[in-house]
Formats: sequence, structure tokens, C-alpha cells
Amino acid sequence: MTKYDVAIIGAGPAGIMAAISASENGKRVLLIEKNDQIGRKILATGNGRCNLTNRNIKVERFHGATPSFVSSVIAQFDQNKTIKFFEDLGLMLKEEDRGRIFPRTNQASSVVEILEYKLKENNVEILLNATVKKISKDTNWNLLLEDGRNILSDRLIIATGGKAAHYLGSSGDGLFWARNMGHTVSSIYAALVPVETQEAWTKDVSGVKVEAKVWTTSNGEMISDKYGDLLFTHFGLSGPVVMSQSRFIAPLVEQKEVKIHIDLFNDISEEVLAKNILRNFEMNGKKAVKNCLVGLIPQRLISIILMISGVD
Repeated sequence: MTKYDVAIIGAGPAGIMAAISASENGKRVLLIEKNDQIGRKILATGNGRCNLTNRNIKVERFHGATPSFVSSVIAQFDQNKTIKFFEDLGLMLKEEDRGRIFPRTNQASSVVEILEYKLKENNVEILLNATVKKISKDTNWNLLLEDGRNILSDRLIIATGGKAAHYLGSSGDGLFWARNMGHTVSSIYAALVPVETQEAWTKDVSGVKVEAKVWTTSNGEMISDKYGDLLFTHFGLSGPVVMSQSRFIAPLVEQKEVKIHIDLFNDISEEVLAKNILRNFEMNGKKAVKNCLVGLIPQRLISIILMISGVD
């Protein structure tokens, strides 16, 4: 049985960079990945272009519950060190609007290829199509794979990610192992996802996109609010303005009612809006109400708004 200095479970961005760092320090490293290739999430980022970092990274631009942790991470390895890391590997970078850093090739595959080359150069052993079944520890870490193989290692790094994008391999295994080893695991909630609504009428306007102010409340208390693109879907609501608020909604929906409010006319007052509607009625007295609202509201939304308002 082969014994390693460091075994790493998960060949995503964190696992790969950990393997490079450990091997640079002379350690014998094994990188274990259950997919048939390394860096599958890297290939999916930035619409296949891989947004490596941002020139304008600041602690206050992160929205997690522990800003002190973010501050510690950035202090140790900020965007400048990230850029240098990839440039030292030979990857040519470019900066786009809002400080976004991409590979000059515009191909995420270039990032994976240059990382894979470095792993091989550092003699990191890569085990693909390998799923860890059990982890135990006595003198060494002992990893039992599903195919029956055993891995021994002095040190173990779990870099399996959370449960997001499970189709890319993140099934939450690392959270299970961490809990079994005595670590405290925070509750996991969906974030940056669409929202399913109790109302079924959204399917009748599926595909309609508007700009709106959207805010959420629970028990009369404001949870969050945003302005931007809103998309109606067959199951509810999507678009950046909703997805950015989903992380606030997810912890509440199992125990409380959450209401989503939509304002299609955020930039004008109710009084001005009422005057516009009344003017349309006065100019088109013989038309049906729904026809009088054409030009004010996207046509497919008119019947929905009238239904909610109780107007025939």
C-alpha cells in the first residue's frame, strides 16, 4: 500500500492549488477526483471563459456571515497574488470591464490545461474516477475507495466544495465527512437560484422579462430589496434581481411565509402612474380595460394584473 505525505479529495480549483502548493514544498501528493477529469467547475465558470479573479476585490464586497474569515483569506492570498500565480504558470491574462480578469485565450480549458501541466511537472499523482467511501484515522489517515483500494496519508485535505452544481460533482460528501470528524457544519441553503412561488399564474407569462424593484418581506419585516431584471418562469420568478435575494429567502421558507413584492414603476410616484392610467382611459373610453393598458405594461402581464386586482 502506497503512503503519501498529503492526500487531497477533490480536484476543483481549491484542491488543485493545494496540490501544487504542497508539492512545491517537497511533499508527495495524491489528488483524488471522482469525475473523469480535473477542474470541471473551472471549465464551467465565466460562461466557459473562466473569470479568474477581479482587480477590485475588497472585503466589503463579500456577503457571507463571517467577514473576518474573508479578510483573513484575502490578507494571505489576494487578487494580486492570484494574478501572479497564474502568470508564473505561463498563462497570459487580460482585464475586462469592472476589473474582471480572464485568460487571454478566452478559454477556461487553457486554465485547466496549464494547471494540469504544473501538477504533472511537480509529480502530483492524480487519481480519476475515484470515489472515497470511508475516512478513518489512527496513526495515519486511511481512505477507503469504492473500488476497494486503501490510501494512507500523513495529512488530509478535503476540497470537495459544498452542494452547488451537483451535476459537476459537488454532492456534499465533504460536509458529511467533516461532521463525522467532529467539525461544526453550518446549515446549507440554496443561493443564487430562481424562486418557486405558490402562485401558478407565472407559467402563463413564462419568458416575460421586465425591469423592476423587487423586495421580500416575512411577518411584515423587510428581508432584502433589489432593482434589476426580473424574469417570470413556469414555476415562479428568476433573473438577477430575484436570484441575488434567494440566499435571504431560503433559510426562511421552511418555517415562515415569505412575500415577494414587485414594483414595475419604481421610478415614478403612484400619483403620476394614476394620472397616466386615467389619461389612457379618458382617451380610449370605448376600449376594454386591458386594451387601455397597452403601452404601460407588457401586454402578457396585463390580464394577470387585472386578475390580481379583481378587475373584469
